[in-house]
Amino acid sequence: MASAAGSIQIGDRPLHIAVGAGHHNVTGGAPYEVTLTGRICLAVVNLCRASVGFDDRCYTPGDGLGDHPGPVDAGPHEVATTWDPEWTVDIFHEIHAQAAPNNPNERGVFVIYPDSPADGDIDEDVRKYGPTMARILANATGLPVGGQNGVGIMSEQWTWVGSQGQRLRVFEATASAGMRAHSCRFLSEVGCFTNAQDRAVLDRADFPDCQARGLVRAYASLAVARMGWTFAYSIAGDTDSQGPIR
Repeated sequence: MASAAGSIQIGDRPLHIAVGAGHHNVTGGAPYEVTLTGRICLAVVNLCRASVGFDDRCYTPGDGLGDHPGPVDAGPHEVATTWDPEWTVDIFHEIHAQAAPNNPNERGVFVIYPDSPADGDIDEDVRKYGPTMARILANATGLPVGGQNGVGIMSEQWTWVGSQGQRLRVFEATASAGMRAHSCRFLSEVGCFTNAQDRAVLDRADFPDCQARGLVRAYASLAVARMGWTFAYSIAGDTDSQGPIR
């Protein structure tokens, strides 16, 4: 959540997850990333629905394969203003893949967290637990942990948009009082498609399913470790799904 790390207490109920595919909107993005994030998002939705304890909703049409008719922040804004008041959003997550054409050695998976001190919007739970989440994602796919200093976590201030003195619109759109109080919000970069080694992994036919498994494990691990989630969950196809996976 925004400021008081560890103060969320979900308790014994299914985990509410709002997930979306990056760049599936009229703002658009690199075609390779758009295709990849859509396939991963669909795999996440399917795995959540095949599992026990994960109540997911996808704000990208077609469970990740379609395009939202609004700009980049329209879907997230709807989550914060129309979903959350009636269906408490525990985890807000948008899926991305990195491009670094000026740095062909850039690799790996990492998590980006809200970090806007001027607005009092800093997700301390994700900031502290993000490196563990990145390791879970890396272990699921064989990709290395990347991001700022190679530890798997990055402030939004360190993104290209942040370096221009602006907020990531996805985080700005979900910075409602309710979601700042009771939600963990993050983006994931699932690999760098401009790096030849990462690209070979991202191109694998099973990559969306592997990354989806890592993501659902990361949701559960974050919720148990930082959000007071006590529900006896089970991830379809896993044998160790009853507690935090590290």
